[in-house]
Amino acid sequence: MISKMQCGSRQKEYYDISVIVLIYEQPLEEILLTLASIIGQKNADFQIIISDDGSTTPFLQKCIDFMEKVGFRDYKIIWHQYNVGTVINYIDALEKADGKYIKSLGPGDCFGMEDAIQLWVDDMKKEGSRLSFCDAIYYRKNGEKYESVVEVAHPQNLQVYTEKKKLQKKYYLLYNDIFSAVTVMCEKSLIYKYIEIIRSWVKYAEDNMFRLMILDGIEGAYFAHKAVYYEWGSGVSTKENIHFKKVIKQEWEKTTEYICKHCSNNWLENKIRNYYMPGQGNESFVSKIFYELARLDVLIYEKRNHNKKRLTVHGDLGYLYTLKNLYE
Repeated sequence: MISKMQCGSRQKEYYDISVIVLIYEQPLEEILLTLASIIGQKNADFQIIISDDGSTTPFLQKCIDFMEKVGFRDYKIIWHQYNVGTVINYIDALEKADGKYIKSLGPGDCFGMEDAIQLWVDDMKKEGSRLSFCDAIYYRKNGEKYESVVEVAHPQNLQVYTEKKKLQKKYYLLYNDIFSAVTVMCEKSLIYKYIEIIRSWVKYAEDNMFRLMILDGIEGAYFAHKAVYYEWGSGVSTKENIHFKKVIKQEWEKTTEYICKHCSNNWLENKIRNYYMPGQGNESFVSKIFYELARLDVLIYEKRNHNKKRLTVHGDLGYLYTLKNLYE
């Protein structure tokens, strides 16, 4: 599927982290903004993997020119001859990545501070975390200006990732209180294992793999920094596109089916399975009890949180202008 790959002149066998940028027909300005935020990271050991999913616009050479111009040569550029979808594009990038950890950013998404990688990787090593997420500053572009966007934050309950970690499976899988993919850093081995599982039914929404990690008891850790800027409205899930919304919903439902089939026979996972797939073809009294318990549980959770939404906060967008000046 890869038609061509080009590497920078400074390559190592190992990096702390590979930052993956998946692109497909996005504006060059957004791609360069993201690259500037990565290249500008201080005191960090990283490489950049850019994987293009069959774009018709030939802007990858301009990305190479920019990186070479600023003296950054720890990169690999992947061309796909035709569009293969986000998941396969991601897998192909992973196979070329040399970092222990993986951080992916879409064009327009950026690190929120110049020491984000160093602080984040140090935190994961110190805590022994394999899966970690941060806070994000949501923004959008209005002409030549950047504006903060206030939306419902993900996840809602941070205590589940700091003080009450045993509740993660319940909150993530039953309440769907998930974290956003743009905020995640994860061990490469985990990403590769779980994205391979979902590849047969997921083409775009790669964040479904985190649901499987949580099901298997892998704990998510909270990195308490606004470490990324998220360009609101630029991704598949935020675009007003009926076709993509339908596909994303179908991928979510198929992942839910997989989760239900692989739930154990303990109390919580029985509730999860019978809530999303009542009875599993077995309309027994016990399965109905589990369904009703789960339904009541979710209703109480939703009522309790109805008027207490955790929102994203207005953040300092000045660093975005600094990054923009780097490539102009």
